[in-house]
Amino acid sequence: MKRIPITWITTPAILIAFLLVWHFYVTWFNVSKFIVPPPAAVAESFVELLTSRSTLYHAWITLYETLVGFVLATVIGVGLGAVLGKTPWLEQALNPFIVATQVVPKVALVPLFILWFGFGPEAKIVVAAVLAFFRS
Repeated sequence: MKRIPITWITTPAILIAFLLVWHFYVTWFNVSKFIVPPPAAVAESFVELLTSRSTLYHAWITLYETLVGFVLATVIGVGLGAVLGKTPWLEQALNPFIVATQVVPKVALVPLFILWFGFGPEAKIVVAAVLAFFRS
């Protein structure tokens, strides 16, 4: 007989207990809905958000920008890796710059990308490409 993992029971039980405590806290202490809304109101707003046409449009735009950034990072990363793998002297020359760019917090670059590329999709694609390029 195969046993059910305990996490299959405890995880939903903890989630249900959390939701019940949240609901009763808001109800018993008469907390304003602007401060802590009840779980039912949050779920209702979440469903309303998911069924909105604008949500699907913005999700598509985000998916597009992410995928283009990932493809750009992949092409540049594989190309640069192939070139550096075939020319050891170039790898030795560029290694300090590569290491320096890896340790720079990528969040610090976002304002520069916005200045250089504006608020359009180009800046977001470059941010996605930089994040994907230095991830591996």
